[in-house]
Amino acid sequence: MKFHHIHYKPVAYIGFTLAECAIMLACAQAHYDHVCKSAAVERDRDGRPGLCCALLNYTKNTEENHPYPLTFRDIDTLAKILEVGRYALRDTNEAVAAWTLGAKLSGALHLLNASAVKDRVVDSLLGSAVAEKHAASKKLRKNANPNRKEPRQ
Repeated sequence: MKFHHIHYKPVAYIGFTLAECAIMLACAQAHYDHVCKSAAVERDRDGRPGLCCALLNYTKNTEENHPYPLTFRDIDTLAKILEVGRYALRDTNEAVAAWTLGAKLSGALHLLNASAVKDRVVDSLLGSAVAEKHAASKKLRKNANPNRKEPRQ
């Protein structure tokens, strides 16, 4: 066995009301992007519901604002879905609610990103030898291509 590393994937637990789920579903159905549209499908080829349908079903079967685990990508997709709210929703109050919810989700993205571990490596769990190896490989990548910029953290 050879231990390589630990992958840290932060998850936010966010609860929604039925009205918010309905707004997200309506925006997803009217969206121009296929990824956002796929969030509105009841079942895909593998039998899994799209993200908005899953949230709606979850909220119906639990209680409103019950925490649902969402990854950075999930939250980003939901925020993108809600961008079309002002065009897709005819009711002004729903369009404002979509914009407000999208802004709150963008705030959640910032919180999730701020809480992520720097460089996605936990030194105390990995031990100094593995952490040093990680730092060395990062340095090698940088030396191999000096013009390469490291991804923003």
